[in-house]
Amino acid sequence: MAAQKKQGERVLPARSTRKRRQLPDMLYYDERTDSYVTPQERSLSEANAQTRPAPNTINQAVDAKQSAREARVQELMKSKLYHLRKQQKQARHKRDQWAIDYLEWKKNEDEDVWNSDAEATGPAEHTSSFLDALRFSQQFMKAE
Repeated sequence: MAAQKKQGERVLPARSTRKRRQLPDMLYYDERTDSYVTPQERSLSEANAQTRPAPNTINQAVDAKQSAREARVQELMKSKLYHLRKQQKQARHKRDQWAIDYLEWKKNEDEDVWNSDAEATGPAEHTSSFLDALRFSQQFMKAE
């Protein structure tokens, strides 16, 4: 369907000619295989899913899925990346530990402040009572 062109008119294409960004083939998570699959494999697995498996095969599939997951976890534990992340985490903890300790200490310091409502005697009263005790004991020192 070619557009009719009048004199001095530009013919614009029906669709933009700008180069389109090619989207990558997305991977979809497939619950049945417990893995990531391409769209073609996904449509195949959906077609296979239309036929219902027997109950005992479901249990076998669950067991297989579980063992596959455990194997992957073991792989991850052994992998270098896991250990690198673990070391980074420990280093971060060591680096920030002083701040955590300081906050704990500061909190305790703030709690130690004398509360005049809760206590009948404060630092000044303690000092004066100590001086009174000294004076009292001096009487006996003189007597001896």
